Amino acid sequence: MESAPLLGNAPSSEIGHGCATRLDPFKQHFHKWRTFYICALFLIVTDVPSFMGEGPMLRMLELGACREYYAIHDPDSIDSHGNVPERLCKLSDIQSRVARVRSLLAFLEAVPGLLLAVPYGIVADTHGRGLVVGLCLAGFLVRDTWVFICLYFYKVFPLNAVYLAPMTAILGGGSTVTGPMLFAMIAASTARESRSLQHFPSQIRSFLTPDLRAHAFFMIQVCLLALESISPPLGSLLMETVGPYYAWLAGIPLGLLGFACLSFLPRNKTFAITECEPCAPEDAEHSASSTTMYDRSKERVTALAYHLRHDIPKLFHSKSLFVGLLAMFTAKMARPIKDLLSQFMTAKFEWPISQANLLISVHAAAQLPWFIAVLPTANAWLLRWQGDAVKANHVLATLLVSCLTLGAIFMGLAPTSVTFIIAVIVYTGGSGFSVAMRSLLTALVTDDQLSLLFTTIAVFEASALLTAAPLLQFLFAKGLQYGGLMISLPFFTVAVFYGCATMALSLCTFK
Repeated sequence: MESAPLLGNAPSSEIGHGCATRLDPFKQHFHKWRTFYICALFLIVTDVPSFMGEGPMLRMLELGACREYYAIHDPDSIDSHGNVPERLCKLSDIQSRVARVRSLLAFLEAVPGLLLAVPYGIVADTHGRGLVVGLCLAGFLVRDTWVFICLYFYKVFPLNAVYLAPMTAILGGGSTVTGPMLFAMIAASTARESRSLQHFPSQIRSFLTPDLRAHAFFMIQVCLLALESISPPLGSLLMETVGPYYAWLAGIPLGLLGFACLSFLPRNKTFAITECEPCAPEDAEHSASSTTMYDRSKERVTALAYHLRHDIPKLFHSKSLFVGLLAMFTAKMARPIKDLLSQFMTAKFEWPISQANLLISVHAAAQLPWFIAVLPTANAWLLRWQGDAVKANHVLATLLVSCLTLGAIFMGLAPTSVTFIIAVIVYTGGSGFSVAMRSLLTALVTDDQLSLLFTTIAVFEASALLTAAPLLQFLFAKGLQYGGLMISLPFFTVAVFYGCATMALSLCTFK
């Protein structure tokens, strides 16, 4: 007679092995995509207050310009708390003043990024990208705090005191460095995952690697769009409830959580100068024994000069790569146009800022299905059709920038708010152009040039912000003075740049 159960008790080691087997795929997935998830979480805790504060920031600047105007023309319009009814702030003189302030702010914010993008890129390659992103975050928090102080205490500080805020971008280089650093970390992590496919033929590996990167870039863009869909309504709600000042202040504590996210980032592999020019053992021993500040500073200056002399020119050997970088210049103009939408709606169609701010949310929400379904499907179909990720991204980028061109023209010609919203939808069809270009350019360089490529992209993007954002705000201010169709000068100007990018990409061959 058998006393043992039919199935018996499996040994504990076998049970543990079964559980481990079930958990292994999850652990492997998280290990491979850890950097991606941490970067996405970092974007959530830092971009929510950024998007949430766009409406309050515009209202604070508008209120400051209102006080300046009515302090001279009608002091009775200013109440005892320094507030002016929003309906009285839609005069062309006031809106023109706000546009000029935003123009100079955009210029000043772009300068540190343009000057410091490459040095901070080298710091990222030697000391870790997380350090640079942390410095950028510290600069953002100091900037936001100063904006609140100088605009809230308007009796102490004039409106022009807000111009000191962009100087905090010296810490880390500002937004023109943060974005490329995050994209470089994601690109490097997907490159590491692609090395697990080494048993495939080289043709298959070259086909899959850019696709993984493109997928990661698209998912990050989806994350940003989701945040941009949710955050502006929250900002509008807070602005209506507690006022623009406290709505702006509410985002600062949330941004502090970004430091916690950065603490979980794995350190990136650094590419030192010694990899390119191996030193003799005596030199290495001397370098290791160097302890004085002078020697360390001299080594860093030498490393910087080497990168500037040898590494950066390598990126421009390819004409197609240079054309792609110029296309990234035009892609960055999408941000100044988006920043202009709220003020354009309030100035031309007299919408309240809280209502106009919702247009940004609707614009972002309309892009979500585009990035989740349409663009990945189009990218996969183009990959099958072209048989090469570079060619597929090239075709996709050309189609997307064509939609941007048409959308900008239609927005400029729109006579009513309804037709303007329809034009914005057409413009939305070009969403993903920047992501497609990043994926295309990433496929053209080697892994050890990723940080250098993305910091070079940052220089081109900073150049775009340095010229485009102030130029568009200046044209908008001038258009407000002349009225009529001239108010749409920023959209017509952007359409010209997008049209040039469309022609350049159509005529260029990427290899």
